[in-house]
Amino acid sequence: MGYCKRRGKGNDEEAQPAHAADSAFGAAADALSVSQPCWLSNSGDVYKTSWRCKMKRWLKISIWLAASLLILAFAIVVSGQGGALSEIFTVFQSPLFQSPVIPPSLPLAKPDRTPTSIPPTIPPTPTSIVIPPPPSWPTGEPWPPQITPAAPPPVPTPLPFPTPAFPPAPTGQRPAQLQRVWFPYFPGPASSPQLQAVLVDRQGQRWAQEARSIDLRADPYPPGSVLLNLHPSPNHQWIIADLAFSGSYLLDLASGISRPLITDVYPGPGQFLAWSPDSRHVVVLPETFPQEVWIIDIVSQEHWSLDAPTSEFGDSLVRAAAYSPDGSQLADAVVYPPTVSKPGSEVEIGVRVGEQGTRAPLLRVFGGGMIAEHSLCWSPDGRILIFVADVHDGGRYTQLWAINTTDGTSRLLTTLAKEVQYNHPAVWSPDGGYIAAIKVEDARDGKSIADNVYLLDPVSGDERRITQFHGRRLSHLAWSPDGQRLAFTIAMGDYGEIWVTDLAGKQQYPIAGPAVPDAPFVWLP
Repeated sequence: MGYCKRRGKGNDEEAQPAHAADSAFGAAADALSVSQPCWLSNSGDVYKTSWRCKMKRWLKISIWLAASLLILAFAIVVSGQGGALSEIFTVFQSPLFQSPVIPPSLPLAKPDRTPTSIPPTIPPTPTSIVIPPPPSWPTGEPWPPQITPAAPPPVPTPLPFPTPAFPPAPTGQRPAQLQRVWFPYFPGPASSPQLQAVLVDRQGQRWAQEARSIDLRADPYPPGSVLLNLHPSPNHQWIIADLAFSGSYLLDLASGISRPLITDVYPGPGQFLAWSPDSRHVVVLPETFPQEVWIIDIVSQEHWSLDAPTSEFGDSLVRAAAYSPDGSQLADAVVYPPTVSKPGSEVEIGVRVGEQGTRAPLLRVFGGGMIAEHSLCWSPDGRILIFVADVHDGGRYTQLWAINTTDGTSRLLTTLAKEVQYNHPAVWSPDGGYIAAIKVEDARDGKSIADNVYLLDPVSGDERRITQFHGRRLSHLAWSPDGQRLAFTIAMGDYGEIWVTDLAGKQQYPIAGPAVPDAPFVWLP
């Protein structure tokens, strides 16, 4: 039994026995008490309250309150109304408030039985719906009707072009020496143009077509690399072929070998302008920047630049060139573009002595905007220069001009076309007595649809039509070596034919074909 004594002033009071609850928790309080008392001063009091007794009393009260709360909480949980308190107890039991002791690993318990596999689901078989035939369906006819898909139409095979209506082959003994007309043979749309030769006699009669051919590596139609022109050398050993977008190529007629006119890769194959009379040099526009004019040796490839007018950016303005028949003079045609001070373009013809002489202007045509390709040409006697120029003077006119180089006089010979694109050179007869040219007689949408061949007298200026075609497009005139006949190309739509006519216009017939439309050709002795 625990007692607590209080000492007061002058008397001793025996402490009363503690309450029954005190007896119940006395042992716990004694265990937690301090063995040595702490006396507190109280203004001279002799007896002091023991700190041990106070601690015992407060400890007893705390234990009693805790026990009461536990009993109350247990009663609430049992009665089913302690959800909130149960949650509190659950939080205190979470791993956050537990010791981080890792329990030993336990072996996994084996399942009581082996799991059974679930069989795959089989989709139901679709049931076809049969639609009965209509009442008016004929008896015996299958139902539903069997529809056979239509076969695609067959791809049509390109048909070869028709053979020209050649006149009957000549009879008798074949002449010992025949002339050759080289042209781009084009038998059908599925083929590629090949350079072949037709053998003709001095009367322009066709005897045969040679089987030997030279591959031009050309396309038959624009916008591909189509054949634009053929230029035979004066000694008839080579032909230079102009190809769109590809430049000029040199063809050896004896071997059939072709190569770029300029073999150097840097300036490209170049654009041909003129042959020298000795067939050794050519005037060419290389693909340089700025563009220059070269004279090149076709064998050694040695070249030198020609002094010629240039633009403000340094590019050459030369668009055509021609050697005189004896090679003593070199003429050129220059096109000056419009400028701020001169709103109109101009064409100027100049000439120099030799290849390195000083250029002297002969004629300037105001309003001239273009020179027809390879239209600058000397007369056989070397006195007169002719050229074809586009002139804008209140309209668009394609004019044929002549310049007398001996006295410097010039004149307009004729107008070849109006308000239409024109790019055909006029050609001298071998004796210089005539100039042959193509005139546009009808055009549509800026393009020719009806042409004919005319002969002009360079002295009197008289002209005469020698063909009577209606709705045909003509191109590429060439004289026979003896000057008694003219050959030209007729466009037949997707192909072309080479025809020949006498100067009277009474005998006209095809001698070569089929060829590409607007096919160039050469007539060699």
